[in-house]
Amino acid sequence: MLGRSHATIGAATGIVTAHLLGTEAFLAPAVRLHGAPGGVAAGIAMALLAAPIAAIAALLPDLDEPGSTLGGLLPRWWHHLTRGHRRSTHSLPAVALVWLAMHAGLQALGVTGFAALLLTALVVAGMVSHLAADAITDHGVPLFWPARWRLCVPLFSTGSWMEHAVVALAAIGALWWAYDLGGLVTLARGVIA
Repeated sequence: MLGRSHATIGAATGIVTAHLLGTEAFLAPAVRLHGAPGGVAAGIAMALLAAPIAAIAALLPDLDEPGSTLGGLLPRWWHHLTRGHRRSTHSLPAVALVWLAMHAGLQALGVTGFAALLLTALVVAGMVSHLAADAITDHGVPLFWPARWRLCVPLFSTGSWMEHAVVALAAIGALWWAYDLGGLVTLARGVIA
């Protein structure tokens, strides 16, 4: 998938992850918007927090690609270590390594409790969304690298119209579920009627 597709799916995955962890309830006492109910303000704050973190994390597996958004920021020697695109960084061992690094880094910084759980979950969810998205392209991913087997459910090619449709459906579906937009539509109909 393209970088913007990964970032979009990562952001949507981050919102769903944060919602499942109950982030709105955690944020509600701290955020208020003038005139808006506390739940609305917490929902907006949750999205503003979760979406960018998970979107950036969703780009991490492409650190092996010199032309990618994040990979282009790395020195040339790094790309000699990764030995090509969709290899070690596109695997569950890479996700586990990042999870361990996040856990150790947050502990070293003194970040604990719900904040540590949320940050770690958002990064892991973003990375896993990348693996899942690439797994449904015609190239697949080496999920259990260094094993050569690739998880590949070839629904479309990278950059095709089908990729854009899948990304749009995933983002709309995630937001619809997390924010109960069906309830919002029902509420709007009741107000208008």
